[in-house]
Amino acid sequence: MKKLILLSFSILLLLPAGLMAQKELFEAGNRAYQAEDFVKAISIYDSVLQSGKQSAALHYNLANSYFKEGNIGKSILHYEKALKLKPQDAEIQNNLEIARQKTIDRFEEVPENLFQASRLAIISLLSPDNWARVALFALLLATIGFALYLFSQYLRLGFISIIGGLSITLLALILAWSHQNYLNNNQGIILLEDSSYVKSAPSESADDVFILHEGTKALRLEQFENWSKIKLPDGKLGWLLSEEIAVI
Repeated sequence: MKKLILLSFSILLLLPAGLMAQKELFEAGNRAYQAEDFVKAISIYDSVLQSGKQSAALHYNLANSYFKEGNIGKSILHYEKALKLKPQDAEIQNNLEIARQKTIDRFEEVPENLFQASRLAIISLLSPDNWARVALFALLLATIGFALYLFSQYLRLGFISIIGGLSITLLALILAWSHQNYLNNNQGIILLEDSSYVKSAPSESADDVFILHEGTKALRLEQFENWSKIKLPDGKLGWLLSEEIAVI
């Protein structure tokens, strides 16, 4: 028991130190970026990622560094990762669009029906984690309302808080689940190679159906051995080597 307590205490002491080290590394990456040493900035930001840190700011800064180095594929990849964590950020959206202008491939997207487009727009207002935070906040509101209803003269306010809080909690949880389910079933990928032939089947000997270039975004539908089946915005299907792509 004594050893367990000591171990728990040691972990509690190490956690702030680890967070401080991540923050210091992130700031060192920012200094390298400001000094226009983009290779060093990439190395530092990547080491922060390897330590387990994930944030929109980290992916955004890493994307900017890759863009300055002319690595369009990885810049788009990390802008997309940043946008996934912070869907409504206008600055991320703007820089992602600038990076996309550097890509070669252009597609005429298959139009979504109005219901699907509206649903996606709503669930994408916040990330799944942030929808969950809204649910927790609303649940707290409902709890406060319950206390008001039982222990104060503000019965009407308490009742409204309970109904409103529980309704928002349920809605936010549904939106969080819907957004996460959409992300799980629509796994975006970015092509990192300068160019790559898309195959008709998961085999080197299969026919080439078309060619794609660095920075192209697609959906990964399935995997087979070291191959990934992709779907382009215009609906075309094909197979790419998994080592040539990165998942958003």
